Amino acid sequence: MTYGPPRPEHTPEALRAALAVVAPGRLAEMEYAFGAEEAARSAPAAFLPQVERKADELFTAGPTDEHAAT
Repeated sequence: MTYGPPRPEHTPEALRAALAVVAPGRLAEMEYAFGAEEAARSAPAAFLPQVERKADELFTAGPTDEHAAT
């Protein structure tokens, strides 16, 4: 599978801006996933599916205890 350029609404910068609006408390938590996405853009193609799985895992895991609502 080949990956083309991301759609503008899926760039790390656009995702950061959207997250800052809807869940500002999770921005620091998601920086890891954003960093992985940025690194993947220059990684070998075989590495991309692994990065995508990890980013999905982090995003769908929900808040950590540190960020859980009290």
